[in-house]
Parts: sequence; C-alpha cells; structure tokens
Amino acid sequence: MSNKLIVLAAMLGFMLGMAACEEASDATKAAGSAVNSAAKATGKALDKAATATGHALESAAESTGDAMEATGDYLNRQKVVKASQDAIDVLKADWQKLKDKTVTTSEAAAAEFQKVKERMAEGLDDADKRLAVAKEAGQDAWDAAKSAFNAALRKTQDVYERAVAEFGSN
Repeated sequence: MSNKLIVLAAMLGFMLGMAACEEASDATKAAGSAVNSAAKATGKALDKAATATGHALESAAESTGDAMEATGDYLNRQKVVKASQDAIDVLKADWQKLKDKTVTTSEAAAAEFQKVKERMAEGLDDADKRLAVAKEAGQDAWDAAKSAFNAALRKTQDVYERAVAEFGSN
C-alpha cells in the first residue's frame, strides 16, 4: 500500500504540476500578448514621430532655402541699387561740369540752356525719386520699380547727351 500511496502522491503531484504549468503558460501567453501589443504601439508611435520629424525637417529645409534665396535676392538688389546710385552721381557730376563750363553767347542760347537745366533738374529729381521707390520696393514690386528707375535715368541721360552735343563737352 505504501507503493500505491507513493504512486498516488506522485500522480497527484504530477497533476498539480501540470495545472500549475497551464496557469503559468496562460500567464506567459498573456504577458507575451501584452509585450506584443506594447511593441506594436511603440512601433506605430515611432513611425508617427519619424514621419512628423521628416515633415518638420522638410519644412525647415524649404524655409532655409527660401531664406537663402531671399537673402541672395536682397544682396543682389543692394548691388543694383548701389550701381544705380553711382550712375546718378556720375551723371550729376558730369552735368555740373557742363553747367560750369558752358558760356552762352546769345539770349536765345541762354534761354535754350535754361530749358535744358530745367529738364535735367526734373529728370535727376525723377530718377532720385524712382531709385528711392526701388530701394523700398518689396520683392514683388522690385522689377517694376527698377524698370521705372532705368527709364527715368535713360531719359535724363538723353537730355544730358543732347546738351553736350549742343553746348559743348565736359
């Protein structure tokens, strides 16, 4: 009987062990499922974060590129404005030399030279004003303002060149 009791006790221990293993197996499965769900959620969160970071980097790169382009445009515009101001200054200096050297010998010539002086003063004033507008113009208005300045300067240079042809050179 004692063998039977030992066998019975062993079988009971074996059955209890099996039941415990099943419970442990269910708990392990539940834990594995929870880890799997957490991994999936983490993966999704990382994917969303990576996508958002990518979009942010794209936007930053575009903004940086736009800023660099705008800076380049601004610096180029500043060079054009400087060159335009230099052109006006040279024209004013040449005009002053011509006025200082011009001697009119008749009233008709003096009256004609006075008209040229008035046209030059108007032209130089118009060119100065249009350059001031171009200096302050935004990117959209820059081309039109620059063209208006160039037209005013050309017109004034034409008046000067006719004056040189008529009244002498500097």
